Amino acid sequence: MKRYTAIFGISLGVLCCTCLVRASQGSDPNRTDATSPAGVDADRPADGNTPASQAKPPAEGTDATPADAGPGIEGNWRVTVKDQGQSYPLKISREPDGALSASITGGSSDMGPVSMALVNVRYENGILRFELPGGQGAFEGTMKGDGRTIEGQARQGDQAMTLVLTRVEIVASAPASPSGKSAVRSPQVQNRAGLVAWWQLDNDVADRLGVCPGAVRGSPTYAAGKSGQAISLDGDDCVDLGRSDMLDFANDNWAVCAWIKTTQSGVDAAGKGTVFANGADEAGGIRYTLAINEAEAGRISLTTDDDFSKLQVMGRSPVNDGAWHHVVGTRDGKMLRVYVDGVLEGTSNLPAGYSLAGASQQNAYIGAIVDNRDQSLCKYFVGQIDDVCVFAAALGDSQAKALYAGADPMKVAQEATAAPLAQTSGGPRPGPAGGTGHVLMTLILILALAAFIGGIVLFLIKSNGR
Repeated sequence: MKRYTAIFGISLGVLCCTCLVRASQGSDPNRTDATSPAGVDADRPADGNTPASQAKPPAEGTDATPADAGPGIEGNWRVTVKDQGQSYPLKISREPDGALSASITGGSSDMGPVSMALVNVRYENGILRFELPGGQGAFEGTMKGDGRTIEGQARQGDQAMTLVLTRVEIVASAPASPSGKSAVRSPQVQNRAGLVAWWQLDNDVADRLGVCPGAVRGSPTYAAGKSGQAISLDGDDCVDLGRSDMLDFANDNWAVCAWIKTTQSGVDAAGKGTVFANGADEAGGIRYTLAINEAEAGRISLTTDDDFSKLQVMGRSPVNDGAWHHVVGTRDGKMLRVYVDGVLEGTSNLPAGYSLAGASQQNAYIGAIVDNRDQSLCKYFVGQIDDVCVFAAALGDSQAKALYAGADPMKVAQEATAAPLAQTSGGPRPGPAGGTGHVLMTLILILALAAFIGGIVLFLIKSNGR
């Protein structure tokens, strides 16, 4: 009986080792079995589609990006001269014959206005190429893995400069779920990055990036601002920014900043002044808003509300003293932060899974916010507002200081998107492929081998003792 027990132990050990080895091979996503199901070519997917090795190359000028690799090349882009901050809007379109066309219109004040149609535009295998008209130069850049950034060299003769193209898109509101929160997020929203919108408020309410063009309500005026002109609001006017999913960040990181100058005071309804708001106030409203006198007279506060938990973080310094102050409200993972004049003055933790999806079911405003009970406007700002920016990234200490010191928001956005950000999901960060599972598998395999060897030893002892 003991001999049979030993043999059984050996057999069990062999079986365990075989199963574990096969299981570990099966868990390797890069492993390909040597055999194929009957009637199926080993080099062809089971659905009969042509394998990648036999796929025809894309025609010249077409988008060679795989369908599941993110949005194509068409759309609105922002071209920035790296390390200089000069930028231009770029639109890439596809003509009826399938060819690509592109044009640059407008430009930064540093370089003056620019308007030109690019020629020989091609996008193949993640590489964008185009030429400037009249042989002025050519560009070649590579799409990064995020699907939203292209970086490359523009050359003219022996001169070259680095250009960074960042995707910017105007999108329609996503379909809403029964709860009223956005249920579907467009590829443009999923791939937004850096500076999303910038209202300079220099005698107009245009968004420099073209994402959320504003419309005045009431009769605001303009006065000398922190930089150029600023919009001046007297308590019954504001800027209507419309609805855009580009401002609906759900669980993602974001930031809002502005220069403000005010003497508005009081924490009653008339005293509360909204600098920027996306979403609605009161019951049922989902929002994030930057405002003064919201919780304490003279203080700036960042308020977020997912219709379940209203969270508020407040600055310490008075900002209603009639002087210019730079204010920043930002979400960085599970943290809200407020900066005043480049200094961190308040923080607050967010609960796990905190989402502001659905904030864009109401219009965004500069200078007011929607009352969700009757859709009226309330909490009007009294004073001047200048250079309002929204970022699809968290801003930290260095970025807040840079903006306060007068840095170009586009350059600050590049720094913010390049820096590692806090995790926004409640779970742990994913480790290397198969990390914990492989360790556990290895331990089990060692135990199986020990049982196998033990069985052999026991068998030999019993055989010699006969």
